Amino acid sequence: MPRQVDHKQRRMHILDVALESFATKGYDKTSMNDIAELSGVPRPTLYHYFSGKTEILQAVVKHSTDKDLRFLRDIARCQELEPHVRLLAICEELIQIGNTKAPLVKTIFSYLSSQLFEENSHFLRILRRRTIRLQLLMIQLFREGILAGVFSTKLTPMNMKNILWSNFLAMCVQIFSGDFDPKRARKQLKNIITAFTVDSIDISAIDFMEASNDTSRLS
Repeated sequence: MPRQVDHKQRRMHILDVALESFATKGYDKTSMNDIAELSGVPRPTLYHYFSGKTEILQAVVKHSTDKDLRFLRDIARCQELEPHVRLLAICEELIQIGNTKAPLVKTIFSYLSSQLFEENSHFLRILRRRTIRLQLLMIQLFREGILAGVFSTKLTPMNMKNILWSNFLAMCVQIFSGDFDPKRARKQLKNIITAFTVDSIDISAIDFMEASNDTSRLS
């Protein structure tokens, strides 16, 4: 009797080995033959799961980010915590994601730098949708923080988000170049959020890890 194939497990295995190859060799230098050889899945069979490596990359990004985005959304909506504590927790989660998912960040940068994509490609739409969702969460937290008297009104929520977001992008570049330091990132992000708060609010004693632990029950 033929052995039953767990197609879901095989699909995830293909994504895992493809991500590893993308991260080490670069997206443009990884072929479907490479993925077939590394996964142990014959190339003709591989095409039953994915039409090509672009579709594989799209699936990798979706699978790797969907759960993270849901958790970040749950943090942002946790009304038991003050807006600035939720924001610190989100920063910590993003640092942890960047640290543990460096291969994914490197793969995305490799793909974008390969110039093999079109401006309106499906892959870019996937990236944009996910980054927009995250940025909207940040804007909402800054709005809540202003209403709660935590954040200053000197800057708009959009301005504050833009400053914070530019630092996250810089963090991604550091991950790609191998120069990422989580401790340095925490210090920089905390300094930025401190600059946004009103003088009567002191967040210097709030630890990133503690803020993240306060939301760990959401996972």
